Amino acid sequence: VNSRFWKTNPLTGAKQMDMQQTSELVPLGDMMNHRDPPNVQMVPEDLEHVSFAYMGDDADSNAADDGSSAGDHVDSEASSSDNDTKEDVDETVSTKNNDDNYERDLYLSYGQPSNPHRFLVIFGFVPNTQYMPKLWSHLVYSPSNPYGNASQTDQLVFDTNDGSVASQVWDAILWELWQPSTQEEYLQEREERMEKYKELLVEVLESHLDHQLEELAALQPKTDMTQGTNMEMISGYNEFLTEVFTKVKNNLH
Repeated sequence: VNSRFWKTNPLTGAKQMDMQQTSELVPLGDMMNHRDPPNVQMVPEDLEHVSFAYMGDDADSNAADDGSSAGDHVDSEASSSDNDTKEDVDETVSTKNNDDNYERDLYLSYGQPSNPHRFLVIFGFVPNTQYMPKLWSHLVYSPSNPYGNASQTDQLVFDTNDGSVASQVWDAILWELWQPSTQEEYLQEREERMEKYKELLVEVLESHLDHQLEELAALQPKTDMTQGTNMEMISGYNEFLTEVFTKVKNNLH
């Protein structure tokens, strides 16, 4: 059941009804695949109904140039009952622009798009790496670290294209090394300490990357020998992680 939950954000008008962000079970949503970034968002209309709003994306830029508008809605009634097993199909919406009809693939975000481990455990698949522009760094610190705790996975990321490191990764490492008494103290001295301990920060991150790469290398022979319908996907995912971590490491110096 948890795999069918979506967080809903109230529309501007709905906020006047004191509607807060909540979780919904919506049968139609089970038919949409994941993508990052998504082109559909589920939003509440009232206390009993939600809408799927098409937000637009680059793939539909040509259609938008022809005069069509983003924001097409597919209404659905929220349901608390369980549904059939999840279908791995693309849902499309057809819109009419004068005499021209066209179809678009609709994608939702299943949440935490940079953490593919979560997808494998909960949903049984790993997202297409083409749609994973950011990858969780696999760094996680104690709850007292405001930049590096477990709720920050979508900010503790590497760019999968160029191997750049998000600034929050450096903040998380610096906080863990320094342990300031307050966040205000941290912000006041952040720039100075970032420069002062730059080499140490790089050393810590490089050590972390080396550990990740060693684990992936040790897994490879086991993956090659294991038979299973998902092993090709898992092997490809491990290769993707190795490629990104190597890219980040090479960029450090």
